[in-house]
Amino acid sequence: MGDPQDKQFEEAKARYLIPGGSVERDRLRVQHEWIKGTAGGLIKAPLDLTARGMKVLDSATADGFWIHDVRLILPEETEYVGFDIATELFPPPETLPPTVSLVPQSVTESFPPAWEGSFDLVNQRLLFAFFQRQEINQIVKRLVACLKPGGWIQFFEYDHYTMVTDPQATTYMLFYKFAEQKVRNLNVKSDILAALKDAGCENIQSQCLEMVAGNAHADREQGMRGRRVSRVLFHSFGSLVKLEDVGLSEDRRPGLAGELERDMDMYKTGVAGNFIWAQKKRT
Repeated sequence: MGDPQDKQFEEAKARYLIPGGSVERDRLRVQHEWIKGTAGGLIKAPLDLTARGMKVLDSATADGFWIHDVRLILPEETEYVGFDIATELFPPPETLPPTVSLVPQSVTESFPPAWEGSFDLVNQRLLFAFFQRQEINQIVKRLVACLKPGGWIQFFEYDHYTMVTDPQATTYMLFYKFAEQKVRNLNVKSDILAALKDAGCENIQSQCLEMVAGNAHADREQGMRGRRVSRVLFHSFGSLVKLEDVGLSEDRRPGLAGELERDMDMYKTGVAGNFIWAQKKRT
């Protein structure tokens, strides 16, 4: 008889549309740098970066690379916990520093009691498009409960409704149609903001930034990162969609990859990203 937790994790993984493996690890690393470059750093919340004895929680940590990177900024003794259901992405435990632990945990299940009121910062990126409003509300409350009074929580999610791409880039624009077919929630920003308010947070802030992919980016390296992420996501989402459902013939499919590259060469292409942060009340 299988482990009930394994069954729960497999059911949770069924939400996600992007396959794992080495290609996904590479995409996550490149995407991490693309997001970081867009935001101008890793921490949007006005956390005291010099504070001693901090604890940081990274929700849906994947391969833990956000933790790996933020360790180079915060004081050396800062402790980190990352959790995910995709434990196959975790690096070998023996390679982790003593201040870092990565553990199997789903956002949809109760957290360990020891986490309650324990963290100065909670970080989460690119998860809520797979959840409905009520689920987001519950997850945000669960994450906020992990914060110390006065602690900060931050989120990053793509923005479906803020247009970055030139309408002439018709193949790149298929991203939006693919999302409408397969993504569960296109109103993530408003749902997160509402959930933070319901959780009793204060100093709720958000910032929407353009994430340009391809030749139109002023920073060539950032443009290449965006190009690579776009290429993988376009293939992953596009492979799940019947082209007739987005107004195209299946005869177009073999040429879409080349058309996508031409769009990123010739036009402004990309997506918008929402950075959201808030503070748990001190009392």
